Amino acid sequence: MPELFVGGRRGTAVESGAQEIRCPADSGPVTVVDEAGSLGPGAAVVPARETSGRGP
Repeated sequence: MPELFVGGRRGTAVESGAQEIRCPADSGPVTVVDEAGSLGPGAAVVPARETSGRGP
């Protein structure tokens, strides 16, 4: 099952999936990343908003 890091916590996605990332210059494969599926936007929006005003 895909592992994600959202809001400072590791977790697993409800649905499994992967996305191949390709280099825009030569279309060569760079890496494969896990997709969030059903976990995605809802779980990531709140931590992103909390972080956006604080900086690194």
